Amino acid sequence: KETVPESSIVRRARPRRIAQEIEQRLQPGLQFRFKSTGNSETDTRVARNLALHQLVSDSTTPFLPSGPFSLQVKGTIRIPLSGFYEFRLESRGESELSFNGRPIGSLITGSQTTAPILLQKGHNLVDLSFQSPANGPARLKLWWKGHDFDWETVPGSVFHHDSGAEALLVAKRRRLGRQMFAEHQCIACHQTNAGKHAM
Repeated sequence: KETVPESSIVRRARPRRIAQEIEQRLQPGLQFRFKSTGNSETDTRVARNLALHQLVSDSTTPFLPSGPFSLQVKGTIRIPLSGFYEFRLESRGESELSFNGRPIGSLITGSQTTAPILLQKGHNLVDLSFQSPANGPARLKLWWKGHDFDWETVPGSVFHHDSGAEALLVAKRRRLGRQMFAEHQCIACHQTNAGKHAM
């Protein structure tokens, strides 16, 4: 039996789902970008996992007013081995979920994917859009099921985000400024047009 030399074997390269420069910047957690409903104010932070419990009557961040809001979640989900997975979303609000740019449809409270989804080994892009209810608590939690485990919440250890995303860098500078303003007690001499409590 003839043996084919290793040097003659051509292996097909897998298409890259994430640019190499972005993959080098990946850090644990997901990017959460909040937007107040009715205006253009936004704020971005990192969340450990894809879960949320937020009263609409409270502010989602120190930089946004209370009231209904939308949320855009971006990041990756890292899979140790390629395989099929099912997902279920517990939420109070409207959500749309996609993996690797392919929407899997709108999910409402207690709904789940109609068929298993193939995720490849390594980082897979995950995007979720969420609109809070008009009042009461806004809730969001993602569950999954694989071939060798039953339904469980998706662990935070599999989520990553681009630490160099522009929206996140802007938000970090904003928080640093707020921290310095408080540490140096700048409010003793300076006020914003909105008053002392604006910071």
